[in-house]
Amino acid sequence: MRESYGQALAWLAPRAGGDIAAAEDALSEGLLAALRQWPEEGVPQQPVAWLITAAKRRLIDAQRRDATREKHADEVRAVLESPAMPTTQDEPRGLFRIVFAANLPSHLGLRF
Repeated sequence: MRESYGQALAWLAPRAGGDIAAAEDALSEGLLAALRQWPEEGVPQQPVAWLITAAKRRLIDAQRRDATREKHADEVRAVLESPAMPTTQDEPRGLFRIVFAANLPSHLGLRF
């Protein structure tokens, strides 16, 4: 991987929207997956391709999580800014909303 790291990163970075840090994180997670899986299953015939595929999947997962958070950010913001936070008795989804809001990334500008 030392020899192919730059090539793998160059392939992943555009798929991360140019976010080099996200591409590096995905590649690191792919390497961790290889360290867990390869001792049990053996090294694949094309290890670099395996690592890039694993990293690409992790990158897609992260992008989906971020998209979901962004999609629901306005709803969460409205709940947090309401005069009274709903309780589970007031609204069945109240607990879900509170838990979701607690896990939002800080870049959305939500403060407790």
